Amino acid sequence: MDGTRVGQDAMNNCTDQEYWDTLVSQCIPCSLVCGRPTARRCNAVCASMDCNKTPGFYYDELVKSCIKCSTVCGQHPKECAPSCDPTPPAALEHKACAEQEPWLVVYLLLGLCLCALICSLLLGWTHLRRKGEGGSCQASAGTCHCREDPAKGLTPVGSRTRWEQDQVGAGR
Repeated sequence: MDGTRVGQDAMNNCTDQEYWDTLVSQCIPCSLVCGRPTARRCNAVCASMDCNKTPGFYYDELVKSCIKCSTVCGQHPKECAPSCDPTPPAALEHKACAEQEPWLVVYLLLGLCLCALICSLLLGWTHLRRKGEGGSCQASAGTCHCREDPAKGLTPVGSRTRWEQDQVGAGR
């Protein structure tokens, strides 16, 4: 058996999307050589790959040309389904919601921070207000601890009330 005969048989066994590479003596996929003028046999395969990459177009194997999907809508092949089939309104609404989602998160976080700030200020204000009411008693020796007598108001611990002082001062 002749070596060239075996090579020609193998070359004929390449598919339509492959070409015979004489250097490595095997079939090579055309997709690896698209864009390079190495094998004329791959021109149609490369043209179909380029056409199918373009949105809104498909390559028709029967007429061997790139066809715009909008010209065949209604009787379109499955490759043109994204271009020809109408998009349901629910999908469009979902898309719009997905685009607004980052802003929604930002506004929710800003609202949460504002609520936390208001609560903190309110808590601090009530604390300072209570502290101001309870710590206003002063004795002559300096600050004192106060206890609350419901009948007489605030009274320094270990000291007389104002009424008792008035009684002592008047000599009664």
